[in-house]
Amino acid sequence: MQTLPILLTVVALGALTPSGALSQERVDNSDGTYTIDGAGPFVPMGFVVLRSTRDYADALRFAKRASRWLDVPLDLRGLIHDPEHGLTWSRESCAEDPLYPYPCYTARGRWEGTKHYVSIERSDAYRSMRPGFFVVIAATGEPKEMQAFAVSVRKKIPDAYAKAEDVYHGCLH
Repeated sequence: MQTLPILLTVVALGALTPSGALSQERVDNSDGTYTIDGAGPFVPMGFVVLRSTRDYADALRFAKRASRWLDVPLDLRGLIHDPEHGLTWSRESCAEDPLYPYPCYTARGRWEGTKHYVSIERSDAYRSMRPGFFVVIAATGEPKEMQAFAVSVRKKIPDAYAKAEDVYHGCLH
C-alpha cells in the first residue's frame, strides 16, 4: 500500500499535532469557511449516508439499487476501484494534473452545493468516519437540508442517516 496518497489526504483534511492526532482548533473566517489549526478553509457539509461496507462490489450493487429506489442519478464521478488503492480516478485522469499522482482522490462535497445523486466515497477522506470503508451516499448540501432529505430517504432506505462533516475547501498543493 502506498502511504503518500493517504498522507496527502490527511494533510489536506487537517493538521496533525506533534503526537500524530488530528487537531481540532477551529477559527471562523468572514466568508463562511473556517480554519482548523491553520490547515486551510473548511466548510460544514451534510451528507445522506445510505450504507458503508468494506466490499466495493457490495457498495456498487447497493448504489445502483438505491439510485433506482430514490430516482436520483448514480454519479460515481469517474472513480474506479483499484484493489490496491481503493477509489481513484484512472491513471490517465491523475496524470492530467501533476499535483495528483496516481492514485488520486478528493473528498466529495468540495464546491458542490446541494446536489442529489448516489455515489460511493472513501471513508478515509472524511475526518469523522472510520477508515477503510466504501460509503454509499445520496446527497451533499447544507447540513440541515440533508437532515430533511434523510427523512424522505428513510421511507425507502430505513437505515439512511444525515451526517455533518468538515470538508476541506482550500488549496491541495
